[in-house]
Amino acid sequence: MILPNNTDIEEQLIASIILMPKNIDKIIDLSPNDFY
Repeated sequence: MILPNNTDIEEQLIASIILMPKNIDKIIDLSPNDFY
C-alpha cells in the first residue's frame, strides 16, 4: 500500500514491513546475499 502523501520513504518501508511481513520473509529467502 503506497501512501498518497509521500513524506518519508522510510515510513513507507516501515509500513510495508508491518503490513506485509510475509513478503519480507520471501525476499530474504530469495536474496539473502543482498541483506548480508
